Amino acid sequence: MSIRQGFLRAFTALTGLLIALCGGALWPIVALVTRSDAAWMAFACALSAVLAVLGLRASPGVRAACAAFYTILGIAYAQYLIASGVIAGTLGVSLRNAVVGLGPEMAFALAYARASRMSLAMMALAVVGAAWVAWRSAGAKSPAGRAD
Repeated sequence: MSIRQGFLRAFTALTGLLIALCGGALWPIVALVTRSDAAWMAFACALSAVLAVLGLRASPGVRAACAAFYTILGIAYAQYLIASGVIAGTLGVSLRNAVVGLGPEMAFALAYARASRMSLAMMALAVVGAAWVAWRSAGAKSPAGRAD
């Protein structure tokens, strides 16, 4: 592998990570607007993760693992931001202070306590669905007409 190919693979992986985090950043906004936990936004995280791995030249297993990993990161990021918003609103501190001061243990505990069984099932289904779609799309033709 040349240096250019290594750089492109690293850039593609970083781009996928940022796309997945953008999908997770939209979730708290939708949750605020709809005044619900908006668990269906887990599928938006999955969609952004699948779109992120489509450009990845790798085996189907690696694509599926990357899609699942990116989906999990997007969901975790969204739940962290939602928990930060709850803490900020409850305690009357700024969102910035809540994001910086909230530890992962408290964020996980708060997100888990607020999640219903249906929302946890939707999140798990989104992770599995992202991996499955990424696995199935591994043999698809790229936009240039050649197989990846």
